[in-house]
Amino acid sequence: MPFEFESPAILLLLIPLVPLLVWRLYKRPVVPVMVFPTVRNVRPVHRTLRQRALGVVPLLQIVAVCLLVIAGARPRKGDEQTVVRSEGVAVQMVLDRSSSMENETRYRDRELPKIEVVKEIFADFVSGRDDLPGRKTDLVGLTTFARFPQENCPLVSMHEPLLTAVKNLDTVAPFLTRYRRPTRNRSEAAAPNPVDGTAIGDGLYRAVLSLVTAEDDLARSDEDQRYRIKSRAAIVLTDGENNAGVHGPIEAGEYAAANNVKVYFIILMDRNVRRQSFTGPVVVGRLSDAQIEQLMSGPRKIAEATGGHAWFAADGDELREAYRRIDELERSEIGKIEFRSYRELYHYLLIPAVAMLVVATLLSETVLARIP
Repeated sequence: MPFEFESPAILLLLIPLVPLLVWRLYKRPVVPVMVFPTVRNVRPVHRTLRQRALGVVPLLQIVAVCLLVIAGARPRKGDEQTVVRSEGVAVQMVLDRSSSMENETRYRDRELPKIEVVKEIFADFVSGRDDLPGRKTDLVGLTTFARFPQENCPLVSMHEPLLTAVKNLDTVAPFLTRYRRPTRNRSEAAAPNPVDGTAIGDGLYRAVLSLVTAEDDLARSDEDQRYRIKSRAAIVLTDGENNAGVHGPIEAGEYAAANNVKVYFIILMDRNVRRQSFTGPVVVGRLSDAQIEQLMSGPRKIAEATGGHAWFAADGDELREAYRRIDELERSEIGKIEFRSYRELYHYLLIPAVAMLVVATLLSETVLARIP
């Protein structure tokens, strides 16, 4: 079918409405009580254009009402598609949203807050853009952490809610005002925000738990077992070291390895060391290769234990390259999906119907006005 109706039962209103409207159009006028001389039965020699157009108003009203009824039935066009899932995995993004993610980094010749760069690249990783082909057939979810972990979006195959969650993602404010309200304004700061922190271990632990439970839920819901997760991965992205939480990163990595979850670890950190001053951040030093190696020792240990990989990204361009490498590494067979999307068509009827009613009203009150 070229289109279908969401509420076809509404079309039944046309059965009583159409005869009623036609009867109203052609009904004979009521005979007056008082009889007086008239020329009504005299055949006119020539009918004027206005006389010929008197039937336009009720005709427009009939057509408009019919169009309104049909529009109320919600005509829509369905687009059924089948995506063959020749490759795909279940991926849980584990993203740092502590206050330090508001610091700027360079990405494509722009200076942007790290969180904005991460959001843009992750959206491209999911939807596909330029060198990132997208994960259109994958299960993808989002876990964030500051001092406490939070599951912002469970694993989903239709990625609209995930992309909305990423778009609305914000960092934790670093300070509290004297009224205990979060703020990023240093002039209003009265105390550090206790919610701010970097609990990498808790974030990874929560993400692995999401991957494990998602597979169990999928096994219960898919009776014919056509849909199976062949590979699971957690992508941890942070700009610092673990300084909060119950579980340490190594402990969370062991939990991931025990549940066959690969961990890809990315540290997004500028090589230049900055300190906050009255005029803003100033560069006070630069990380040496030895310092970077020490910083990456823990993430590399976690990645090697789980079969993943670890990267140090000095800016947004290197971060995008890390995502591109992950996209190449994580591919496996998991079946296919069928889905149907709809395009609403009711406005093609609603707009002409309203226009006809407006025109009919204007004509009946002006050039085609009738005196009883």
